[in-house]
Formats: sequence, C-alpha cells, structure tokens
Amino acid sequence: MLEGPRRAPEHGPASRSAYFAAVLDSLPACGFHSFLLANDCQEHRYPDAVLQPSWPVLLRAGYMGLKDLSDLVFSRTDVDYLP
Repeated sequence: MLEGPRRAPEHGPASRSAYFAAVLDSLPACGFHSFLLANDCQEHRYPDAVLQPSWPVLLRAGYMGLKDLSDLVFSRTDVDYLP
C-alpha cells in the first residue's frame, strides 16, 4: 500500500530545519542537481529583472549559508545554469 506525502515535523523550527535538510540532501542521490535562482524583490530592481532575467545557477557549495528566502530549482540536467 502506498503512503501519502509525509509532513514536516511540527515540533519547532529546529526539527523542521533538520527534516528539510534531510530531504534536500537526498535529492542528489536521486539524480537531481540544485540550482539557485536570484531572489531580489526590491521594487527598484523589477525593470532590470524584466529586461535581463537571471537564470538559475548550479549550486556547488551546498545549502549551508543560504538565506531563508532562497529560491531553489531542481533538475536532472547537469549544466552550470538553466536557460
């Protein structure tokens, strides 16, 4: 019998953080590469972002040190950036 999706533990931020870290760490074993998408929501940057969008860039250093509001993209494509 198939199980439904697992939910993150609800015992505080530390346990949720460990849960999501375990999920993120398991993706490379499944053939996924992690890409970081620039996330800058400052109002004055919108015109430039529309004219010159940034592409997701391969995340080589792992997830440590990422900002809380980082946008990640997962792909099985092994390239330096996703067009």
